[in-house]
Amino acid sequence: MLQTFWDNFWKDKHGDVVVWQKPNLWLIAWFVFVVISMLSYGGFSHVFSRLATGAIVIWALFEIVQGATYFRRTLGVLVLLVSLSSAFGLGL
Repeated sequence: MLQTFWDNFWKDKHGDVVVWQKPNLWLIAWFVFVVISMLSYGGFSHVFSRLATGAIVIWALFEIVQGATYFRRTLGVLVLLVSLSSAFGLGL
């Protein structure tokens, strides 16, 4: 049973180890919004920062629901918790 969990944690349904995947649209959007928010000032910076948070939350939700491995799903949960705690000023 432990071996099965360990395999499911790291390997997808084809038996391939999946730790890194090509970035998808939501990760690219998050990165672009973060860069724009760092380069802008005032209200624009705040807007792009919130857009970045929205994009990373959507990415995390997709990982939780559709992640190829337990690792990817766990990563989605961690990113979601950190993003939401940061957005609401909880400082996780």
